[in-house]
Amino acid sequence: CNYAITGTVTGRLSSREGILGTGTNLQNIPRGKMVRSLFIPDPGFIFVNADLSQAEARVVAYLSDEERLQIVFEQGGDIHKRNAAQVFGKPVKAVSEAERELGKMLVHAANYKIGVRKFAKAINKSEDRARELLNTYFAIYPRIKRWHSQVEEQLRRTRILTTPLGRRRIFFGRWNDDLVREAIAYVPQSTVGDILNQGLCAAFDNMPEQWRMILQNHDAVLFQVPDYTPYMLIHKFVHRFFEIPITIGRHTFKIPVDIKTGKTWSNLKKLEI
Repeated sequence: CNYAITGTVTGRLSSREGILGTGTNLQNIPRGKMVRSLFIPDPGFIFVNADLSQAEARVVAYLSDEERLQIVFEQGGDIHKRNAAQVFGKPVKAVSEAERELGKMLVHAANYKIGVRKFAKAINKSEDRARELLNTYFAIYPRIKRWHSQVEEQLRRTRILTTPLGRRRIFFGRWNDDLVREAIAYVPQSTVGDILNQGLCAAFDNMPEQWRMILQNHDAVLFQVPDYTPYMLIHKFVHRFFEIPITIGRHTFKIPVDIKTGKTWSNLKKLEI
């Protein structure tokens, strides 16, 4: 585990030796079904995947005190589709899958100040189109840009940023745009990492007999549990230990957890209660 390296930066864990010393990091296993179908639980068990829903974007909404974005999250549903509807000025039902995916990439690029050129390359569009999309996003959510300026000013004055959960980091690098972007990403990424780690510790100490924690993968945790385990027990356990209240400014909220189960890592289906 690379906690001594990665953990002091964002609080997240990463692998050092990988699978059987091969250097393959489980967190970087491709999302494609072909590869992930090779990962199966022990006989008589199923996988349970608990994923913090749109965690970093939610934290950004509260860090920036962007009420309009907070409302999008609080109303629930398909967040990326609803955001795309705002950006493209159309009803949610009229948003295509391509527009939804573009909206999803736009949220990340705008929230973390990726820049026009990198965003244009990521979405395979012209720089003019990328700039237009970013400007539209910031016009809808203007406090995101104000938050960027606040982070940059704090970084310029002290070189120190502290997360809502108290993790503190000093930024020693040379001053440039990359350092500013790293600082902007630090607080939401670290906050989500620490929330997940708190959940991991509490869940590990209270896991029912035969349950096993397999993997932390970005904002998700993979368990294996006996296949006869009642779905209600899984639901209560995950929500109890991973939906942790967090206070940012004048708001206290929880990041919802999406739960999926399945016989392989590739065919996980939403847990319906």
